[in-house]
Amino acid sequence: MRNVAPPWPEVTAGDERYPRPDLVRPYWTDLCGLWGFAEDPEDRGLRERWQDRSDPYDRSIVVPFPPESTLSGIADGEPKPIVWYRRSVHRDASLALSDSERLVLHFGAVDYRATVWVNGQRVGEHEGGHTPFSLDVSDALALHPDVLVVVVRAEDPPADADQPRGKQTSMRWAAGLFHERTTGIWQPVWLERRPQLALERLAWTPDVPAARIRLAVQLTAVPARPLVLGVTLRLGDEILAEQTLRLCAQSGELELTLEAAADGRQLARLLWSPEQPTLLDADVRLSECRRELDRVRSYTGLRSVEVFDSRFLLNGRVYPIRGVLGQGYWPDSHLAAPSSAALRREVSSRSWGSTRSASTRRSRTRASCTGVTASACSCGPRCPAPPGSRPPRSSG
Repeated sequence: MRNVAPPWPEVTAGDERYPRPDLVRPYWTDLCGLWGFAEDPEDRGLRERWQDRSDPYDRSIVVPFPPESTLSGIADGEPKPIVWYRRSVHRDASLALSDSERLVLHFGAVDYRATVWVNGQRVGEHEGGHTPFSLDVSDALALHPDVLVVVVRAEDPPADADQPRGKQTSMRWAAGLFHERTTGIWQPVWLERRPQLALERLAWTPDVPAARIRLAVQLTAVPARPLVLGVTLRLGDEILAEQTLRLCAQSGELELTLEAAADGRQLARLLWSPEQPTLLDADVRLSECRRELDRVRSYTGLRSVEVFDSRFLLNGRVYPIRGVLGQGYWPDSHLAAPSSAALRREVSSRSWGSTRSASTRRSRTRASCTGVTASACSCGPRCPAPPGSRPPRSSG
């Protein structure tokens, strides 16, 4: 008998626990917390197969805080070229798979090169310290279906000039405008149960003058048969728009017309602005012959952004831009925000038009800022591409 779905995380209602609020599913397990931890300064771990052993992990670390930070429980600022993590997870009913489902392991960010094993099987690798990645770990469950042993090896060479690092110091200690390194896992880690053919990405584009919102979707694979994509937009209990699309490819687009937004008397209550941060709930469904294959929840906002006569306009109104730089750095947790409440406080303290040194915190920041009357531009670590430099990549 199939277990009953748990309550959906309510993003626009302020539920900040779910790590990916723009693509929400009910079956997931948070893997933040205590992990085994080991440093590997002599690069012995691969040779000695630490992915198959528990004894090398002689310390504990609180994920997702980097080992240089106080909140990690390690608080050691010395350079760590290679670190290892280990965590055992017992699968409960929420992660029990049917024949048409997969188990996916998500990482918000690992600085800088990550290799991941599950139950001793190498499931993938990723390069890029500020980009999220996901790995399908279903095939690693064959020998140990009830337990997952997740092992992560992270390389973060402090002297690699080709490696983008933003304001992280490449010296032994931070000085001047540079701050401490952020090594290894520094964003949330979680497991998710999803259908084999599933919604993978949603992109919302509002068009205020036309009273429409466009949705672009991407699936995990090309469907073997035509599918139906269904979308419903709500404001509270009020249904604003519904639309369906026949989907025969891995990606597609549809437009939803908001009749209420076409009425000038109602438009103001639907627009997002710092004074009235209205967000619309979205229910997105993928089905075949009336059988639901996947369903996710998301959210979007209705607003227009433009530049006219060297002035920034939001919803046709002029908003002055103040170029205040928010570092996105906390003394006790470094680049990893100490909590969702800290993200809210950070954004609440910024004036309109602040610039944040942000990166993969984007989705968590958006959820944490629901109802907060502020907005920000964001920037990530960039550097000129030297000869032989490598773009972020992942495999698995």
